[in-house]
Amino acid sequence: MKRSFLFLLISAMPAIGHCEVSTEIFCFGSFDPANIRFELRTYSDSTADWEGAFVKYKGAKHTIPLVLLNDQAEMIDKNSPDRDVRTWAEVNDGKITGEYEMVSQGTDISSMTYLNHRTGKKFHFLPDSNVDRTDKGCFW
Repeated sequence: MKRSFLFLLISAMPAIGHCEVSTEIFCFGSFDPANIRFELRTYSDSTADWEGAFVKYKGAKHTIPLVLLNDQAEMIDKNSPDRDVRTWAEVNDGKITGEYEMVSQGTDISSMTYLNHRTGKKFHFLPDSNVDRTDKGCFW
């Protein structure tokens, strides 16, 4: 009787979905006279095949949502990690206002650019290794 009740109880419970969201935080700086700095935070869940991101500029109160447009991996050498090019659309007030592109190979980021769609100006950034980075973000 106890086994039958236990089986009935377990089989009547709803199945619980499993998701594993991983987060990456990157800190970038332009290091030119403008000295622009921003944080890129990405979220992904391989089980749900989902990825999202946002940027937050130093001193800004609000984040800017990003939508992944392209994630392309290319094998450069069979003995090294793939070269990955990820492109995100910047969304402000429901409009696509710019585009971010990050090129990486393993943990090495070789390029990060931002293209402003309104002005057509392109900005180049490097990872900022002089910044304190925690799970709460970049602290300049």
